Amino acid sequence: MALSADRPYETSGRMKSIRAKMTTGVTYYKGGLTVFTAAGGLGIKPTDVVNQGHLCGIATKQKAAVSGDDLLELEIGKVWIPFASAAQADVGDYVYATDDGTIAMSATNSNPIGRVVDVRVGVASLVDLDQGMVKTALV
Repeated sequence: MALSADRPYETSGRMKSIRAKMTTGVTYYKGGLTVFTAAGGLGIKPTDVVNQGHLCGIATKQKAAVSGDDLLELEIGKVWIPFASAAQADVGDYVYATDDGTIAMSATNSNPIGRVVDVRVGVASLVDLDQGMVKTALV
């Protein structure tokens, strides 16, 4: 379910920080997933559409984008993401973002945001956001 408030998040290991231009008119919440559009390189909340997702980060604070020059700081690395369907068999598989607060093990159109590297069965998946890729590379 899409976030409507900040969400605490837990990381594992070394993280990288980047700043991204945000899509105007969107509020980003701390702990929310942010992907980039292929056409403009702008940060956007994930949806299951083509050309989103293979570069993904976690918002470090809440921010509303008022202009196209607004920047959001994102962390990239291994992040525990709540996932009620987390299963041991998911480890090693690609994962997709269906919105800024939800992951899935498959998607119709979007690109994988990373790989599951560990799980807390039925609770959360540890997703390595450095492992995202363009979906066509999986074919």
